[in-house]
Parts: sequence; structure tokens; C-alpha cells
Amino acid sequence: MEVMAASFIHRQAMDILCVRPVSIVFDEELDLFLGAVDETCPSLFAYVHARDVAHAIGLALQRGWGGGYECVILSASDTAHSAPTLEWYRHYFGELPTEVDESVFAATPRASPYSSTRAGGLLNWTAEVSLAELRSMREQSPGS
Repeated sequence: MEVMAASFIHRQAMDILCVRPVSIVFDEELDLFLGAVDETCPSLFAYVHARDVAHAIGLALQRGWGGGYECVILSASDTAHSAPTLEWYRHYFGELPTEVDESVFAATPRASPYSSTRAGGLLNWTAEVSLAELRSMREQSPGS
């Protein structure tokens, strides 16, 4: 789909923003999501709350940058894993990719392995919902 979208800008004057959210967490699925996190199984433990995705889409619709084709990843700033990201990444997957900026993880040990920096630059967007907030939302929801 992204290749097809990028090809449209070469034929016509249009702007296309590809938005790639990682695992989207909805309020109705907090128990399911939080209960499904299994720290013993390999995963990237990335997520983004639906409210943050909606905010990014709203910003994209308002923006109108005239930049042709762009693609952004939407991810929460942290992960659903309790350990530092580089620690569990090395345990499950071995060596880090050469592109990894370890200083990001030094500053934020549980940082997401997916960077939303491009979304921040193009849309002035950052995810607001963290794992701690997801847990708090679950505790405050009716029936908890």
C-alpha cells in the first residue's frame, strides 16, 4: 500500500501521509491488552493508545504540509515490558541493529523500540498515554 501511495505523488500533485500505529490499545480492551503481556515470550512490547492515534490523525488532517509522501510511526514512549528495553531486546533477539541510538535508551530505559520522532517533527505529536496510565485507566474503569 505504501509503494502504491508513494507512486500517486509522482503522477499527481497530492500529499499523502502514511500513518503506521503499532498495536492500538482501546479503552474497552485494557484488560485484554494488559493481561496478554507475556514477558517470557519474544515480542517488541510496543503499543499506542487509541486516543493518541486519533490525536495524530487530527493533526495530520489539519496540517497540509505540501511535502508529497511521508510515513510516520505512532508508538507510546515506553513499552509494556517491565525491564529496560535494551536488556530484553538483547535477551530475545541478540545484537542490536546498527541503527539503534543507545543514548535514547540511556535517557529512557523502557523506551519503545519504535521511534515516533518523525511524527513529532511533521505533526508536532507525541504519545501522551504511558503504561502507567493504561494501568490506572483499567483500575478506574467500571467493573475493575
